[in-house]
Amino acid sequence: MNKVFGKLMVMAYRLPKFYETPHGINSGITGYIEVMGDISDADMWAALMRFLRSPNDYGAWPKAGQLLAFVESRQAAALDDSDEQWGKLLDLVSSRGRNNPPGEQWHLSDRVSAGLAGVGGWRILCLADETNLVAHRAAFRSAYRSGVKQTYIKHESDALAYMLSNRHQSEKLIQ
Repeated sequence: MNKVFGKLMVMAYRLPKFYETPHGINSGITGYIEVMGDISDADMWAALMRFLRSPNDYGAWPKAGQLLAFVESRQAAALDDSDEQWGKLLDLVSSRGRNNPPGEQWHLSDRVSAGLAGVGGWRILCLADETNLVAHRAAFRSAYRSGVKQTYIKHESDALAYMLSNRHQSEKLIQ
């Protein structure tokens, strides 16, 4: 994190007044480590580079949450791939048919399974015609997106619980 703070200073980002003392800068670094404890150094550095290369003119010292938005895994998770998954599911329908419903050997993700349940199940999807595919697609996307959000919330909750349980370790890193 020292490297990140140093790079921001070199790039002429305005240092918050609180950080102008040794105690303030150490407290700031500790705070960033606590908030971003689940992000590897390499991912953090890459996020900083994305932040610095972004067209937005932040001008001020970024908050930890602003840098988190530039972590690649978070950006990828924010992409909506529900249409792509819907297309893959339709390919399965055409290649497997209604008499070969998904089983454990299919390895459908929880989100795709939730989307399929949102449609009404395998048999309903297989018996669909063009007049109700639009409604089925909307139901799939809604359920799939809900699953994505649930996964994100669980991941964030797990990460926060981990960071809070290891808070004392971040304090040791500063000393």
